[in-house]
Amino acid sequence: MPIWIIEPRDPLIVRDGKPFGPDPGVRAKSLDFPFPSTIAGGARNRYGVDGDGHFTRTEANVQQVLGLEVHGPLLIELPTTDDEPITWYGPAPADALLTDVDDGLRIMQVAPTTRPTGPFSNGPTDLLPIGARTKFPAKLSKHPPQFWKWKHLLAWLQYGLQATFFAEENAIDPAKLGVGKLPRDRRMHVSIEPNYQTALDGALFQTSGLSFTLPSRRRFGLALRTSAEFPSFSGGLAPLAGERRVVAWRQSDDAFPSCPCLPEVVEQIVANKACRALLVTPAIFDTGYRPASTGPLLTRTADVTITLRAALVPQPQIVSGWEIAANDFQGNPKPTRRLAPAGAVYYLQFDGTPEAIRSWVEHHWMQPISDQPIDRNDGFGLVIFGVWSGQPLAVEEIMA
Repeated sequence: MPIWIIEPRDPLIVRDGKPFGPDPGVRAKSLDFPFPSTIAGGARNRYGVDGDGHFTRTEANVQQVLGLEVHGPLLIELPTTDDEPITWYGPAPADALLTDVDDGLRIMQVAPTTRPTGPFSNGPTDLLPIGARTKFPAKLSKHPPQFWKWKHLLAWLQYGLQATFFAEENAIDPAKLGVGKLPRDRRMHVSIEPNYQTALDGALFQTSGLSFTLPSRRRFGLALRTSAEFPSFSGGLAPLAGERRVVAWRQSDDAFPSCPCLPEVVEQIVANKACRALLVTPAIFDTGYRPASTGPLLTRTADVTITLRAALVPQPQIVSGWEIAANDFQGNPKPTRRLAPAGAVYYLQFDGTPEAIRSWVEHHWMQPISDQPIDRNDGFGLVIFGVWSGQPLAVEEIMA
């Protein structure tokens, strides 16, 4: 599948859905990171343009571009020289809690626990609660890295606290672990009177966009993969997202980040008959946070049955959008839906033969697992897997 790199030249605005117009004091605030649907829309626009760069608004062209699968976006750091590789990043996993210490960060791991006797909960009775392995030594960090370098993310999924980088005796350098939120670029604008080309009194408004160049001059971008080549677009400058900010598109010879240790991870998953599933992009499930039993993640096959044992899902995100082909190309707003955010962790247990479990994990690695096909085509719910013993922690051990 072709890999595309998007490098924003202007601060990128991916709107949060709040009202925005030429009214005094109004602000257009960007999300912290683009949703897959935003990037999928931009990719389909490039897929559907003709040789002159025009998008033909016909039913045939619309149906063709809607069939394009787009997976992403993933954050990447662009190299400073041609002989350096791209640095890939993934979302911070929700089962890793970072606390501040004098010389850096300490990491704690949370995991499913046994259900305590006595207390009551309004949570689902068929899912295990989540608890920390030890008591918290300090308050959680206020500014932990939001994106981890891919190698550290894989080490966490395979070894957890046993990984050398995360060992309890080591203080973690945040700069080596990953990067925080992308910096914001705020700009003040004024509405112009079209007849006189002068500023309208009081019609000031502000935009807040994501800057992909850090103060240290480190350059970042977005990576995605598509199911087909673009017929009439080979790269170049084009607008994307809100305010038609300019980005540079170019095709890359790189592949989506692989897992060199995948055979070892798969063998541990097969031995434990259990795993952690980490969302690399937000997912859309019909019931909110929980994958449907008929969806790609939990659908049983003739040789393997998958059971959801626990879910660790941060605060949901909200997504909407604009369906440009609706209403005779006048457009209509899309319904508002909740997302299970990137970094959410689902704990799965398998019942099947080793060969069937191995095949299942390899088949689903870095594939979208949202419930509906249209959301999977947009790239919602890319998933990777990590090791879990399958045995919940005893509450008595945690509280001791």
